[in-house]
Amino acid sequence: SLADSVAARLRQLMGRVGRDIDLRARRASTENLSAWTTFQRGRQLRDRVDSLLAAGKGATVSPVLDSAAVRFGEAARLDARWSAPVVGRAFVALTRARLLDAAPVRAAQWLDSTEALATAALAIDDTDADAYEARGAARAERLRIGLVPATGVQAAKDLAEADLVEATRLNPTQASAWNVLSMLAYSGAD
Repeated sequence: SLADSVAARLRQLMGRVGRDIDLRARRASTENLSAWTTFQRGRQLRDRVDSLLAAGKGATVSPVLDSAAVRFGEAARLDARWSAPVVGRAFVALTRARLLDAAPVRAAQWLDSTEALATAALAIDDTDADAYEARGAARAERLRIGLVPATGVQAAKDLAEADLVEATRLNPTQASAWNVLSMLAYSGAD
């Protein structure tokens, strides 16, 4: 329980560092100012979720996540050739899944959504480190909360690792991907 709590806090802190570093690269990915502005509103809401979770106010995050998902969806409609808003929606879904780990069926649905959105983002830009991270983190989360049958654990771990390694290869400063990768290695799910 303590390890999970520390890991969650590290994910949160490292995610912020990685997002800040990535900010300039993301801006260069779209020329649509409205898409960029709307995307930034979505990110601010997602950051607010991180703050609420850190303050122990997890019960209040659902409407904020809803608003972030709407903003990311709007940004994606404004620039369909930009993968960042799609990845933003993937991370919102991943956050929802992590909040529901005590309800595995509902968590699995959000993880399915995370993977589908990350894969869609990779269809737009196959060099999007965040998309690889989102998909790899969703796959790792399936392992963490026991959604993978024993016979499929190694294959699931390999898929998660492949995505996370690709994320860190594309962006060596992808701190939150490194964190999930290390937690995956530590879990001993061999």
